[in-house]
Amino acid sequence: MASYRLVLILSGLLLSLSAQALSLQGRTEFAEPMQINAATAGVIRNIAVKPGQIVKSGELLIELDDTPHQARLHKAKGLQLSLAPAVTTAELEFDRAQELYDRDSLSQVELTMAESRLSLAQGEYQAATAEVERYAYELSQTRIKAPAVARVVAIMANHGYYLDPAVTGSPVLMLASANQMRATALIDAQQWSPALLNRKARVSFNGQSFPGVVDQLGLIQSDPANAKPAYELHVLFDNRRMLAAGLPVSIEILD
Repeated sequence: MASYRLVLILSGLLLSLSAQALSLQGRTEFAEPMQINAATAGVIRNIAVKPGQIVKSGELLIELDDTPHQARLHKAKGLQLSLAPAVTTAELEFDRAQELYDRDSLSQVELTMAESRLSLAQGEYQAATAEVERYAYELSQTRIKAPAVARVVAIMANHGYYLDPAVTGSPVLMLASANQMRATALIDAQQWSPALLNRKARVSFNGQSFPGVVDQLGLIQSDPANAKPAYELHVLFDNRRMLAAGLPVSIEILD
């Protein structure tokens, strides 16, 4: 009976919290941030976008000077082309050696040597082909493209800047969701309730209001060293009118 009463009390508390509107103060953050890095080295030749711009998936963001990549690719293709006749010749020689061996006109040693020459020619050609594929890939990476529909948040490079991912992994651009943003606030232990998750909300800034929904609710204290427990609450809201990150906003969790 006591446990049944406890369940009733807890259920009543959850219902009262779910019916209670909360007014909070928070700050804006970018939703779905993406840091874009260069995949190959090169000098920036063209920056095709600006902060605040919405880009489509596959749209050009930054273009690197592809001259050295083109040169390496041409050289690799030349080597591949020069090795192709050797493979053809080795194949013909091996076929002839196999035929003679089957007629008992060629020794096992000579057949093995013909087979080895064919394997060597094929291996060198395959290695050259791999180099062609490698340099073709690196050439394609001189055009840095948007991985998805997004808004350009920041560009951390300039024209003429040399990028080398082998030396530094610093991002060159930052993208974020094109249509949504996040507002984050802290709630105390008395305000925390699982019933808050998926509740409709309204985010307000400078006389503007944006509809949203509570999409994340912290399960760990935001600052364990603080004597008063506090948990993060995140509201995902419409941002087609474009707000900056770090703005102070009012958050109202609706009934």
